[in-house]
Amino acid sequence: MTFCCEKLKNSSDNCGLRGSWIVPMENSGGEYWGILYRNYDYENAIKRPDEYSILTIEASGGIKFCPYCGAELALLWEKHPEELKDVIKRYQSYDLLGRS
Repeated sequence: MTFCCEKLKNSSDNCGLRGSWIVPMENSGGEYWGILYRNYDYENAIKRPDEYSILTIEASGGIKFCPYCGAELALLWEKHPEELKDVIKRYQSYDLLGRS
């Protein structure tokens, strides 16, 4: 299993919807886990941009431990690096904070 618990998997699976998600990410410094927030649904913003263009709020931050079960998230990178890179590719289509 790529995720430490079902709640973390569900959080990642809901990426792109309004709310918050915990997803694997990478940048020039390496791989990490991020928590992201968005006040709009990605799909709805594409379908009805006039309703979502006035104010959009997005934020992110890195985390070290799963907020649901307490697992050390770096260990997931050690156990499942290729699977998590595939997950990152899937999330890039949501243009998360310009990281695509």
